[in-house]
Amino acid sequence: MQALGRRDDIGAADRGRAPAAEGLVVRTRLLDLLDQAPPQSLLWIVAPPAAGKTALAASWARTPWGQAGAQVLWYDVDEVDADPLRFFATLGGFLGLPHGFGADIPPDPTPQAFAEIGAQARRWLDAAPASRRAGPRLIVFDDVHHAPAEAVTIALLPVLAAALGPEDRILCLSRLDPPASFASPPVTITDLRVTAAEHADFARDLPGGAALSHDLFLACLRRSGGWIAGILAAAWPHLLGAGAAGRDAAADRQALLDTAFLQQGAPADWAEIGGAEAAAALDRLAGAGGLVSRLADNVLRKHDAFQATLVREAEAGLPPAALGEARIRAARVLGRQMQVLPAARLLLACGAEDEALRLVLGHAPALSLAGRNQELREAIELFPPAVAAGTLPSIWLAYALMPYEPRQAQQRLSKIRRTLTPEAEPAAYAWALSGETRAVLSDFFDFQELPRLVGEIDDVLPRLGALPEAMRQTLAMTRCMAILIGWPSHPEVAQAQRHIETALPFLPQTTQLLLGSVLVNYLIWWRGDLGAARPFLNSLDALARQPEMAPLAVMTWYYGALAQAYRDGDDEALRRLADEAVAYAGDRGVSHRLTNAFWVIVQAVATAGDRPAAEAMLQRYAACAQQRWRRTDFIGQHHLRAFVALCAGDTAAAVAEAGQAMDYARRYGGPHQVANQSLLLATAFAMEGDEAARPHVETLRQVAAQTGNAVFLLHADLAEAFLALAAGGDVAGPWNRVAEAIGRLGLRRIAGMNRPLLARLADHALAHGAEVEATRRVIALWRLPPPEGGGHELWPFAVEIRALGGFTVQVDGARIAMGTTKAQRKPMELLWCLIAGPDEGWAQGELADALWPELDGDRAIPALRSAIYRLRKLIGTPSIRHEDDRVALARDQVRTDVARLRAALATVQDGAAEAAGRLAALDLALGLTRGPLLPGIPLPPVAEARAALRTLLATAATELLLAQDPADPATALRAGRLRAVTPDLRLPPPLDALLPG
Repeated sequence: MQALGRRDDIGAADRGRAPAAEGLVVRTRLLDLLDQAPPQSLLWIVAPPAAGKTALAASWARTPWGQAGAQVLWYDVDEVDADPLRFFATLGGFLGLPHGFGADIPPDPTPQAFAEIGAQARRWLDAAPASRRAGPRLIVFDDVHHAPAEAVTIALLPVLAAALGPEDRILCLSRLDPPASFASPPVTITDLRVTAAEHADFARDLPGGAALSHDLFLACLRRSGGWIAGILAAAWPHLLGAGAAGRDAAADRQALLDTAFLQQGAPADWAEIGGAEAAAALDRLAGAGGLVSRLADNVLRKHDAFQATLVREAEAGLPPAALGEARIRAARVLGRQMQVLPAARLLLACGAEDEALRLVLGHAPALSLAGRNQELREAIELFPPAVAAGTLPSIWLAYALMPYEPRQAQQRLSKIRRTLTPEAEPAAYAWALSGETRAVLSDFFDFQELPRLVGEIDDVLPRLGALPEAMRQTLAMTRCMAILIGWPSHPEVAQAQRHIETALPFLPQTTQLLLGSVLVNYLIWWRGDLGAARPFLNSLDALARQPEMAPLAVMTWYYGALAQAYRDGDDEALRRLADEAVAYAGDRGVSHRLTNAFWVIVQAVATAGDRPAAEAMLQRYAACAQQRWRRTDFIGQHHLRAFVALCAGDTAAAVAEAGQAMDYARRYGGPHQVANQSLLLATAFAMEGDEAARPHVETLRQVAAQTGNAVFLLHADLAEAFLALAAGGDVAGPWNRVAEAIGRLGLRRIAGMNRPLLARLADHALAHGAEVEATRRVIALWRLPPPEGGGHELWPFAVEIRALGGFTVQVDGARIAMGTTKAQRKPMELLWCLIAGPDEGWAQGELADALWPELDGDRAIPALRSAIYRLRKLIGTPSIRHEDDRVALARDQVRTDVARLRAALATVQDGAAEAAGRLAALDLALGLTRGPLLPGIPLPPVAEARAALRTLLATAATELLLAQDPADPATALRAGRLRAVTPDLRLPPPLDALLPG
């Protein structure tokens, strides 16, 4: 069995794993009910807490799904699953489905939308690749009652069950009955109480169960009321004696009681707390099976119920002094294992308060760094209030609060720090100041405090003479982070960057991941330098996928990785990373940390042109922000609304929202926040030709000069290019600076990416002296569609086809070979038909008949689909449109000389057009006609189009030339060119007379 969490590529968190089935009773009666359920039915176990739901599901997961190749997904449902995004992200990873599904579904869709969402989900689920269909697969949804019964996630559970294979199963564990709204009621199991007939299961599976007589079992059954937890509690004391029996059962028992407070350890650990006798007794029990399990490296682990029984027996049977010693010895081993909370409990239970406090405070930095903040908080709160209120405990309580309430943590640490003297209490002062700064950094984009805190660090570092070097380096590194993120105009920003880069390889892995990810985000967002960020991001990938990494560090890495995918225009990577981040945050209980991820995703999907997905993700951003409002979230919401509006061409809405964001940025943000709003305002005003853009252009240039932010400079130039376009001024100058920056930075997506407007600007620049190759690179990087009418003749298309007088195909500027093998022949014939056919394409039935006249329709259409697929592999999927039963070349992706010739001839024949324009179109048509259409290709549709095109050229050209002044030398020249491209054409006498001999 392979038990997968939500990110099976990086290892799951404990809450994403199937619980261990070691020592569980396989309850045949209930498993038979599950096994007998009809295929593709939804299974639902409803029972109160501690009734054995999880144990039953875990034991079932170990039986039919214990075979090789089987897979199990254990999904812990919680409140965030009211939004189906995590549900889709998790299932997508487990089932190998396309990433990004559900991004355009609002987080709280109306019930009226459920049917359409269900239909979409079914189509998505049907897209699972055949390679991932090997099974069987079990998906367990635990604690389903945590999600609202009316949530779309719950409504989709029957859809999921129906979509999977007949050997797969969907099992829901809940304290509540299934919703009555389900169209088909689930197979429901409601009574998990043990019956007398199950004695054989318990005698077989319980460790030491051979000693469980039928009478003893019935007695335990009566005492427990039939609930499994009560039966186990009643039976274990009787089974312990049988399981512990050896050559000297009394000695074994005493040795085991000495180990009562340690559940897992190596042989040396057991010998330390219970002597050689304890180690030997546990080793014998591990060999007998059941009560003790042998793990890797000869580590032994006691069964949970066995451990609980030993604790009870030790507390009841050991003398007070021996009991205290047993607790202290176990606590010291647990401390070495970093099990701080149980170790502190044991020490406090025997009155060793000072040792417990030293243990907790000594491990506090490591716990905080590892993201074990809840454990740190609980450990400190074990102490009496007077102790917990001490300086260092209070500091570490604030650190534990930091990931959840960073503003409150900062306020606490600031208050503590003001009571300290650096010279007298250097360590406490340094921890408080470092924590206060990190709390502001955790709040991300709340920058008003950071310059002040950097100044505090600069002031106090020389006064902390007695500070240990490691703590001094921690404080210095915190200063570097604060400068990069909150004060990028600081004169020592380059030194701070170099300091982090130099230190990274030598830092602990979690610190390395966090600091490296901060550096990545600084390089992308504050400098616009994707090239510098990429090596760091890639080198941290493996660390981010280690399950022991602190969630704050991992989420900071995801923020940078999403930003890189956004700027790269890599939609597939963005969808994959978004799914991973959402699933990971759900696994680790840090979904509130998704605010920054959603901030990036909104921008990415808006610049990709997907406004519904952008609006849905904006709702998620707002919902996530409401969990812990940061001052900067007021900026963020208005900024994103302006961003989405600008990408959609709604400049009025963009100006209004960006203006609101600017008000908040001036109150709560730093220079970069203000500049981010100036970026949107400058772009929106400039697109309208409004001179109100000028002050914002100046702001961008000032901040860019202070911080080296290349993106701000780029947008200042872009705004000036739009203003010049509107005013009829010099577009080439500012546009050339934009093109140079884009080529250097490699940005495929930028803010305010309204492609039609950018295409119009680029086309105008091409026609008015802009640097051609640089402009063509920008058009290709941004995938700008050609303006209406096809654009300038130098406009680059993804696919360029020449079919007049020959046949060549270029994809992204490189000529490709169109093979002549049998396998490639039909895709090539299909391409010839699309080139020769009308601009609007062919009806698929008509096209199939033309290419496969020997086949009937039932066989010709699948053959056509296969040829389309193979042609797309050759020239790119977007180049072929197949929709509404029509097939055509995508005119925004493919330019052919045939289409240009037809367009030119249409202008030639347009009597309403200006004479100069018609003559220019004729010159273009004559220049394009380097020979007949696809010469030598006998395919009937091509031959017909060849003849029709020749006739159209002859007719249009002669009619226009006959209307020209025969005395004009240009008329004779054009008649000569017409004769040259159509040598067999008989010109009308007036034109023929213009030609020499």
